[in-house]
Amino acid sequence: MASQLSVTFASGANRLLALRKLQTIVDGAVAPRLDIRAVEHTDHADLDFPDDVPAEQVLACYQAAVNMAGTPESGYTSGSPLLTGDVLSGSRQRVYSV
Repeated sequence: MASQLSVTFASGANRLLALRKLQTIVDGAVAPRLDIRAVEHTDHADLDFPDDVPAEQVLACYQAAVNMAGTPESGYTSGSPLLTGDVLSGSRQRVYSV
């Protein structure tokens, strides 16, 4: 499920710290994978999730970023986390076989 998560840095935020917090979210949600890296741009950071990352893990990263955004210690602008690609913020589906 190829998807991308993007967060916008708040004005005056410590970007390095905000980037590390985003990386910590990802490291916890997609462990033991170590190949997904947060990339800093001018005013935002991006994460690219490969096709083989389960939707639940992508959504866990998105939800954690949403929960942090807007708090003074996060470094992210409120409402800024954006999830694009195959997994979208509203895509929750599980398949059960009985």
